[in-house]
Amino acid sequence: AVLFRETIEHAYGKKKRKRKINYFSGLITTIISAVPSNALFFITYNCILIYAPCLVPFPASFSTSSKLLERLIASAIATFPQNLIKIPAELVKQRAQLTQSSDIPRIVADAVKDKGISGLYVGGNAQLLREIPYNAFQMAFFDMFRDMAARYHLAQNPNIVSNLMSDSLSAALLGLLAASF
Repeated sequence: AVLFRETIEHAYGKKKRKRKINYFSGLITTIISAVPSNALFFITYNCILIYAPCLVPFPASFSTSSKLLERLIASAIATFPQNLIKIPAELVKQRAQLTQSSDIPRIVADAVKDKGISGLYVGGNAQLLREIPYNAFQMAFFDMFRDMAARYHLAQNPNIVSNLMSDSLSAALLGLLAASF
């Protein structure tokens, strides 16, 4: 057994030191990028909803379905500017976790060194394929649940507390629905 162990150690080098794994590598970039990317999403989303009826008027008979369609389209479009920030942050986070490095400027420099600024967007198409349907589903149904909660339960006394309750209930329902997928 000793001879076998020594042979293995010789073939693969000395016993490797166990390094401490940092499961939170890249968390800072995620937190730093979340605020501006989500702000950009909501600004774009709300602007589209404000101006969408002017750009694409739907017939009055399609009021409920057109509202849902407007929200789906608005959230799908708003995903693009959001991901201008989110894709590079996700790339940095994943590389930090993979290499167990916390040297963010070095990770960014390595990504840009070979492919220029487009090196920060490697894998962006895959992320967009995930984010567009997720955001469209999330925002369309969140708004729908919020409208239903406000209409049926909280419409008698609208105030800040009822709005927060409506939004919280909507987020909880959406969380249940999204977790099932």
